[in-house]
Amino acid sequence: FMNYDTFDRNYSYAYLAVLVKKVRNIVSKGRFKLLTVIDEAHEVLPASTEPSCKRECELSIRKTRKYDEAMVFSTQEVGGLDKRVIKNCQEFLISPKTPSSDVKYLLDELNIGDHKRFFIEVDLLPRMKARAARLGFWPWLRITNLGECQSFYPHFKVK
Repeated sequence: FMNYDTFDRNYSYAYLAVLVKKVRNIVSKGRFKLLTVIDEAHEVLPASTEPSCKRECELSIRKTRKYDEAMVFSTQEVGGLDKRVIKNCQEFLISPKTPSSDVKYLLDELNIGDHKRFFIEVDLLPRMKARAARLGFWPWLRITNLGECQSFYPHFKVK
């Protein structure tokens, strides 16, 4: 992290902390026999192009649940992720660096209703940014495929 400024360094630590906590949470429930983490998922499962591994990954997403496999997709470019992947995910952990256009894309793909969209886009996200400016560190946002949302800090327990 030598060439990173303080925010980028802290963001990288927070990103890893969130990812590790999520993986530990999945594993601790003991329901899954295999956990696959795909980092930079927008490159493996892009919305626009067809890399050679995309078809196999999509098939794995649909078929492996019955074999007790969980998958974690990690990306900073939600807008570049295939829509079918978004529809098959249960929850999304949105980092402070995620552009608001990507959050809007995600809410569109999840068919989040107007009332919840308004709460997230107009109320929750601006409050999170204001609080971050006061406290000096950024909260993250957890959104489920049912539209439930909560903000959290990476050093606190992630549900």
